[in-house]
Amino acid sequence: MVASTRSGAPEDRYARGMVGPLDYFDQLGKLVDQRWTSAGRTAVLLPEIAAGALCEVPVPDTLTTGSILSLLARGDQLPRQREASDEFGQPPTVMFRGDGLEIQAITWMEGTTSIHQHGFDGAFRVLCGSSLHVPYRFVSGETLAEGHLLAGELVMEHPEILWPGDVRAIVAGHDFIHALFHLERPSVTVVVRNSWSELPYPQYDYRLPGVGIDALSVDDRFAMRMRGLRSLHRLDKTTALDVALDVVASQDLWTGFRVCDDWARGFGDPSGLSALIERLGRRDSALRPLLEPMFAEDLRRGRLLARRGLLRASHHRLLLALIVNLPDRKSIHSAIRQIYPEADPDQLIFGWVRELASPEFRGVSGLHLSEEALAHLPHRSTDGSDGDHLENLAASWKPPPLLEKLFA
Repeated sequence: MVASTRSGAPEDRYARGMVGPLDYFDQLGKLVDQRWTSAGRTAVLLPEIAAGALCEVPVPDTLTTGSILSLLARGDQLPRQREASDEFGQPPTVMFRGDGLEIQAITWMEGTTSIHQHGFDGAFRVLCGSSLHVPYRFVSGETLAEGHLLAGELVMEHPEILWPGDVRAIVAGHDFIHALFHLERPSVTVVVRNSWSELPYPQYDYRLPGVGIDALSVDDRFAMRMRGLRSLHRLDKTTALDVALDVVASQDLWTGFRVCDDWARGFGDPSGLSALIERLGRRDSALRPLLEPMFAEDLRRGRLLARRGLLRASHHRLLLALIVNLPDRKSIHSAIRQIYPEADPDQLIFGWVRELASPEFRGVSGLHLSEEALAHLPHRSTDGSDGDHLENLAASWKPPPLLEKLFA
C-alpha cells in the first residue's frame, strides 16, 4: 500500500477550492500507485501511467515555488528526503513516497542540466517556467574502461520549448537521452518516478561529440587523490603535471580519464591539459579523436554559462542559453520561432547582439564589436561568405567562440 503524505480527502478539497500543495501530490501519488498496481507494477509501463496522471490531476493555484520551498524549509510535513549530496536541482524536494514510487518537485535556479539518461522510469511535468528540451540519440557506441566509459557519436534530434503544463515520459536507459535547460529563474518540474530500474549498465551522462561517462560512480579515495594533486599543482606545477601524466599513462583507463577531466575542470592549465589529452589518447583508438573536441566544448559551455550568470535581461539570457545548447543557426532559429512566432529570428538575434555589444552591457557580456562589424553581421549571415571573418569576430567575444553558433 502507498504511504500517504497526509490525511484527508483531496477530491473533496478540490471541490471546495481548498487544495494545498500536499493534497495535489497526495492525489497524484495515489492515482499513479493504483493504476501501476493494476498494471502489475512493471517498470516499462510506468512512463505512460505517470504521464497520464500528470496530465489528468489539476494543479492547484497554491502550488508555487515558494510553497514548495517553504515546506522543505519547515521540514515537518514532508516524507524522507534524498541525500543532501544530490545535486540534481536547487533543490529536489520529495513530496510523496510510496512502495517503490517517488514524486519530486525539483526547483531550478540555474539553467543547465547535463546531457543524460535516467536510471529510472516515470514522467515529468513543467510546473512553472519554460525549458529548452533537447533529445539526443547515441550511436556507434563502444564500451570502454569496464563499462565506465562509452565512445561513439551523440546526435541531436528535435529541440523543443516546453511550457507550463507540458508532460514528457521518462524511459530508463539509452532510449531517452536528453538535456533540459531551464530558461527562467526559477523553474519547477514535477517528476513521478520509480525508485530505480534494473539496467545492465551504469547511468551515463554524455558529452559532445560522443563520450558517455558513468555519472554516479563515487570513489572517495580518488577524490582525495585529486585534492592532493591540486595542492601539489599550487606548489609545483611541473611536478604535478609529471605525476598526472604518469598516472594517465600507467593506471587504468577510467582513472586516467578522470584525472584529465578533473584537470580540465579545476586546474586552469590548458598546456597541461593538452599534454594529458595526448597521453590519454594513446590508450584507446576509439576515445582518441573525441577527447580534444570534448574538452573544448566543455570549456566553451562553461565560459558562456558564466557570462549568462552575470546577465539579468531575459532575452540576453535566452540568447546565450540557445547558443550553449544548440549547434547551428537552423536549430537556434527553430527555438526562437517557438517562443516568438511572429518575429524574424535574425532580426531578434541582431538586436540582442547589438545590445550585448553596447557600452551598457559589453563589460558584462564580454562582447566587443565595432559598429562596422555589427553592421556587417546581417550580410555575413546570408551571403554565403567563408567563415574567416566570422571567426575573427568570434575571437573578440569573451568568452569565445560565440558567433559561429549564430551565423555559421
